[in-house]
Amino acid sequence: MRETVPDDGLLSQSNAESTFTGMLDEKLAEQVPSQWTGRHSLAEALYHQLRQRLASPASESPATGSEPPR
Repeated sequence: MRETVPDDGLLSQSNAESTFTGMLDEKLAEQVPSQWTGRHSLAEALYHQLRQRLASPASESPATGSEPPR
């Protein structure tokens, strides 16, 4: 992800900063997959949201405006 950001800013990145961001990226890569599962995961939230929309009658679709705003 960081490789997509241009490196030609006002200040160049020091060796210490590049080491720190590398270590941070490694730690994030270890931690994030554990948040993909479980009761409060993004996958679970998407599942429940889609389940509610598919279970509701077509007359209550957001396109008709009959659903209350959130």
